[in-house]
Amino acid sequence: MLANIFTTPKGRASMQNAEKRNSLIEFCTKSFGSCNPKVVSHAGIVLFNYLLAFESESKKDIQTLLEQAITAINDQVLMNAEMTDKDTLIAVLLCFCRLLYKNHDLTKWVETTYKETFKATLLALAQRTQALPDEIKFAIKDVGSMVNLED
Repeated sequence: MLANIFTTPKGRASMQNAEKRNSLIEFCTKSFGSCNPKVVSHAGIVLFNYLLAFESESKKDIQTLLEQAITAINDQVLMNAEMTDKDTLIAVLLCFCRLLYKNHDLTKWVETTYKETFKATLLALAQRTQALPDEIKFAIKDVGSMVNLED
């Protein structure tokens, strides 16, 4: 009975279905633009958990969606000067780490095409979060350690 909840009529796990996977990633990406920090936090958690539990080794078929997610995280959350909610920032930064983990193509994209933008984001975020708890500083360092932003 429980297996029926998590599978499609064809017997495949529902989140391995390409259409549902793409919809989930797109939904999380749009949710990063919410004005409610809890929505943003939960979007980061959902995307993190999806990437952890359901993705395959190859991410080439979802590369564009993942690039859009990174862009949304960067532009709508990390660069948002009003975003100072500790839990939201940590959830989104950990999601960012999970997006890059074992994804050479996405990491390469961040290190080349998105390098200057993301480097500026991390510097601004580090400045803005000086007075916030150390957990945020550690999460920023974790993300920074996953990419080479040196000139």
